[in-house]
Amino acid sequence: MHTPRTGRRRARPVTGKRSRPVASPDRASLALPLEADMTILAINRIKVNAGSTPVQVTAIGRGEFQFISPLNLPNKPHLWLDFKSRIPRYPLWLQGKIIWHAKIGENCYEYGVQV
Repeated sequence: MHTPRTGRRRARPVTGKRSRPVASPDRASLALPLEADMTILAINRIKVNAGSTPVQVTAIGRGEFQFISPLNLPNKPHLWLDFKSRIPRYPLWLQGKIIWHAKIGENCYEYGVQV
């Protein structure tokens, strides 16, 4: 799949389980992970009243970001998540769904989230 104007390859849509995607020019890896609190907002459009758990955001890009967590979450589009953090003096609030995940160690998983 090539874009008509530039001839560069377009990213394919992500479906199902897969390993970590190739680095993208639209995504910046963070030198130090950003600590964030993750909360499950809804499952199948039904609101959930759940607590939060700390995660580490490792990369941020246009419309997506990556995080690491000890939780093994399902890779399902019906699971909506909320992420809250703070970059000195600026609150950061993101919502999205998991589009890929990979096991990177014992009780350690990496996820890609589409916002």
